[in-house]
Amino acid sequence: MVKADIPDIDAKNIKVHLTGDRLTIYADVEVEEEQEEEEYHIHERCYHTYHRTMRLPTAVDMDRAVAEYEMGVLTVTLPKVEVTVTKLLEVTPKKGIRPKMAAKAKRLTERVKRVAKRAKGKVKTERRVA
Repeated sequence: MVKADIPDIDAKNIKVHLTGDRLTIYADVEVEEEQEEEEYHIHERCYHTYHRTMRLPTAVDMDRAVAEYEMGVLTVTLPKVEVTVTKLLEVTPKKGIRPKMAAKAKRLTERVKRVAKRAKGKVKTERRVA
C-alpha cells in the first residue's frame, strides 16, 4: 500500500500510472486567486504539475490495483502477485559454424592447400633422376 498526502487538489486532477515495477503519481494543481480593492482588481491563475515515480519491491497484480482519494490523502492498494511461475528453458546448440568462422576456416584450408602444392612441387624439382 502506498499513501501520499496531496491536499487541496481535486481527484479528477490526479493520475496514477502503474508500469512494470514502477508507480508514478501525477497531480495537476490549479490555483486561482482573486483580490478586489477599491483602486485595483487582481485575478491570478497558476498551473503546476507534480509527479513522483517510485520502484516497487515486488511484482504487483495490476488487475486488482486500486487508487482512492479521500480528504487530501491518496491511497494506492497494490496486491502482490500470488503465484510466481518459474519456467525452465531448454538450451539447444546451434548447428554449423558461424559465418565469420566458416569464412576464416575456408581461407585457412585454401592456404594449407597452396602451401602443400608448393611444397609438393619443390620436392619434385629437387629429385634427381639417375
